[in-house]
Amino acid sequence: MKIDKIKKLCAKEGIAIPALEKAVGLGESVIYKWEKNDPGIGRVKKVADYFGVTVNDLLDYPPESTLSEEEKQLLRSFQKLNEDGQDKVMEYIQDIAPRYIKNQSSERLEEEA
Repeated sequence: MKIDKIKKLCAKEGIAIPALEKAVGLGESVIYKWEKNDPGIGRVKKVADYFGVTVNDLLDYPPESTLSEEEKQLLRSFQKLNEDGQDKVMEYIQDIAPRYIKNQSSERLEEEA
């Protein structure tokens, strides 16, 4: 996960990332580690809530209104899970994503032709 948006929000609010981490109850340097390791959604939500933005905004996801009905249902189901459940879903998605990315399969087909 890129933390550029968090850095911009911190600059706008005049708060350093270590102070933000302390304010939302995260450990030291946790946010910087997000650049290499995806955080649990609960942690991201704490940061989003601090700045008064949605998790989608913080992660630069498209607004929900541009999502298909299936995507909206997935999002609603995901939001109903507790933090452990959300972490498990994220781990599963990260595990299977490389096998099912749309562009990746089309690139393989082009290479084989």
